[in-house]
This record gives sequence, structure tokens and C-alpha cells, in this order.
Amino acid sequence: MVSSYKFIMGIDVGGTKIEGVLLALKKDPEFEIIERKRIPTLRKKGYSSVLTRITELIEGLVHQLPHKSRSLSGIGVGLPGTVDPESQLMLNGNTSLFVGQSLKYDLKKTLRNEALPILIENDANCFTLAETKMGAGLLYEKGVGIPWKEQISIGIILGTGVGGGLVHQGQIFRGRKGGGLEVGHGPLGSRLEGRPCFCGLRGCAETYLSGTALIEDFKRESHGLLPEGVDPGSFIFEQSEDKSSIFYKIVSNYKRNLSLFLVNLTNIFDPDYFVLGGGVSKQLSLYQGLEKDIIAKSFVPESSPKVYQHKLGDSAGVLGAAFLIKSLLDSNKNQAQQLL
Repeated sequence: MVSSYKFIMGIDVGGTKIEGVLLALKKDPEFEIIERKRIPTLRKKGYSSVLTRITELIEGLVHQLPHKSRSLSGIGVGLPGTVDPESQLMLNGNTSLFVGQSLKYDLKKTLRNEALPILIENDANCFTLAETKMGAGLLYEKGVGIPWKEQISIGIILGTGVGGGLVHQGQIFRGRKGGGLEVGHGPLGSRLEGRPCFCGLRGCAETYLSGTALIEDFKRESHGLLPEGVDPGSFIFEQSEDKSSIFYKIVSNYKRNLSLFLVNLTNIFDPDYFVLGGGVSKQLSLYQGLEKDIIAKSFVPESSPKVYQHKLGDSAGVLGAAFLIKSLLDSNKNQAQQLL
């Protein structure tokens, strides 16, 4: 029976790992995960090496297709940076080896399939799309009654950097050149005296809210080293329970900055909810009092966005990448019906 389904693939490329998923589309909105696989990125080996690794991952997943149906409807790829919707090139990002590279067309060549639909997208957009469609969006729909296709959602990834995505009524907001919701490079500190960012500016939110920034705060305040073999974020948050410790000061400052960051976004976009992903988002104490703080500081008191921890774990990005192809198939189907 599964051989009669359409098959789509998602690839999520990160700085340390590449994840792939093969899905069988059933009756909308149902799907079945046929196979998932992760491999290390090994980005220090350069673009050509990473391209080969992505190609081999895709080919391995294709071999998991039922023998009677080796046809793939398309591949969605999430990258950690700004992606131009038209050219499909990554224009900027802290994983610089992809900047300016024609990954879409290079994959078509290495896969020897010029006709295969491949879509490249910002990874935070993929994360937000997946969480809206089948994660936090369903929780919000259950609690408030607004279906996911009518919601305004903002996804924030607090990882190596800080990324953002916005989904409005079921559609990703990209902006003209793909730079919509590059919130990690919006101001949180002073543009004159704030922390320097790799982008060339000072005071970017990423330099205060990324997992990397949290570790740097610890080093700056304690002049010490983190114990080996521990998750840095978890260790810092766990130790912050002692209010007399330097950890309490670090986490308190982090939570204050996160609150101000989300207040700024609330004043600009007035979303229904935020959904947080990335390593720092796993700390449950991060959410204590956060919604009340946003409401108290927002310009419009009636703006009361929910704040959710990610519901799909670290699979949201790769599923969102696959859903890009699902959206393409739906669009083509609707266009065909209009022509009848």
C-alpha cells in the first residue's frame, strides 16, 4: 500500500550535523516517516566535501523507498542562513561555507537528476513551519480555537546563533530577499558600545541570547572553565538555583534579555505565540514568568502571546524542510484544478 504514496524528503544542514528524513504522504495531513538518518557535517573539510556528504545521505534514503516506487517528488533543504527566495542562494550566515554556493543546482548535478524539484530555505523558517503545522500550532489551536492556517507564529532558535521565522496564515514570511525575521541581528544592546558580532555590527541579539553567548557570559563572569562532559547550558541553569552564585546572575541577565527581545518582536509583529527551539530552549526555568513579563512590557496590553517550548524536539527543522515540497505539491494541484 505504501508504494502508492507520494514520497518527499527533508534535509536539515547544521554546523555540526546533517539530518535527513524520508516521508510517505498519506491522506492530508497524515504522513509516515519511512527513514531518518543523521551524519556529522564536518564543515571544516569545505563545501565540496559537505556537498558529497549530503548527496550520499540523500542516496541512502532513496534506497529505502519501496521497490515498486523509487520516485521522489522532491527534496527540501534547510540551511543556517538567509536564503534568497528567487536565486535560492544563501546570502549570509554564520556557517559561511554555503554563502554564495549553488547548492540546489550542485545537488541536481551530483544526484544526476536535473528535473528533481529541490527547494532551499532558511532553517528557522523550516522550524517555524513544522511547529506551526504539527507542534505548537496544534496546542494553540486546542487551547484558543484558532486553526494553524489562521495563526501568526514566530519561531526562535536559540542555538549556536539566533534565528527566527514567521508563519502567517500557513505561509512563511521571507521578505523580498529572504532576510525577513533575521532577528538574531536586530539590536538588543547598543549599536555603538554593544558586543561585537561576526556580521560587523555591535549589539546584535545573537551576541546576548545564543548558546555561545551564554557560555561566553560564564567565562567572562567566572574566569573559569566548564566541567568536561557536561551540557554547558544545562549546567549553567542548574547551578543558577543558588541565588548567591554567579550562575544566578548570568541566568537572570539572560532571561531579562530574552524577555526584552520578545517584547520588541511583540510590538512589531503582535503574534499569537512564540515557539522556542535550540539548545537553550530546553531549560524549563526559562519559561517561568516569561509570558507575564511580555504582557507587562508590551506597548499594547491586549497583546498576550503564548511562549511554547518546541513540541517536535530537534526534528522540527528537517520535517519543515520536507513540508516545503508538500506545499509545492499542494500549490501545483490547486493550479491544475483551476485550469480544469
